[in-house]
Amino acid sequence: MKTIATLIILLCAAAFATGAAAQADQPAGSAPQTLTRCLQTSNQLIVDVLMDTSGSLQVTDPLNERVAGLRAALTGLARLADTPIGSRRPTVEVLLTGFASALTPTPVVAVDRWEQVTGATLSALLGAAGQYASQNVGRDTDFATALLDARQLLAQRAAALTRHGGGEPCKALIWFTDGQYSIEDRIGSGAAGLPIALPYAPGVELNQPGGGNRAVAAGTRFLCRPDGLMDGLQSDGVVKFTIGLSVQMTAQASDFLAAATTGHGGPMSCGSTLSPATGEYLNAGDRMAVTIGDLGELRTELR
Repeated sequence: MKTIATLIILLCAAAFATGAAAQADQPAGSAPQTLTRCLQTSNQLIVDVLMDTSGSLQVTDPLNERVAGLRAALTGLARLADTPIGSRRPTVEVLLTGFASALTPTPVVAVDRWEQVTGATLSALLGAAGQYASQNVGRDTDFATALLDARQLLAQRAAALTRHGGGEPCKALIWFTDGQYSIEDRIGSGAAGLPIALPYAPGVELNQPGGGNRAVAAGTRFLCRPDGLMDGLQSDGVVKFTIGLSVQMTAQASDFLAAATTGHGGPMSCGSTLSPATGEYLNAGDRMAVTIGDLGELRTELR
């Protein structure tokens, strides 16, 4: 876990580099290269951060390395915003959202919480990132709800920025999770106030035994079927960076995150249009050393 912040710094250096030399250093057909090409044309970037706030983080991330990782990502975005592309500095905006059983803040509130990222605003954003150190008591880890809301929020912000003309902004999603798609049955006092039905799982009643597992199965299909949610994010032009936080993550959970991000992970597949050009998956497990080694070959300064 101590390498999460280093990993994010390398990721940002790769993903948000803008010069021709930097682009040449990036692997052909990679997610960083896709985002670089977009920025060279658009000069605008909106980034939604999805931060896992589930109770399992008390065990999987007791040192709050996810906070260090988020701060490193914000620092990379601020460097990008202060780096001219051609003769103009890009406009960068970020939205910080948490998720467990639902998005926090709610989408209705979050739509007005976009913040511009610059060197001048970085200190306040780093402070805001610190809130996630204590947000680790959530029930469930509902990927489908979180990603559905993220798609909506990115689309709404892009629409607002183009309402009076201008080009479409580049869009990115940075998704932190300790790995397991999990929904508990909504039975007992701990489930008070939570909905017993989910829009992506019609006919599933969460207040019945086994309802949570059935919802996860429905959500997995909703995310990964052809033309499902993950393909939808790709068709919207959202470049995804998924950070698997836990070294305790099962191989199955890790493979699912990789598949949902890049189209394939181990024996699993997801969607019909995903590839390493549409997303990059990084984890805290055995493959992290390889990932860091690969990214370490990239230039670490924005141009």
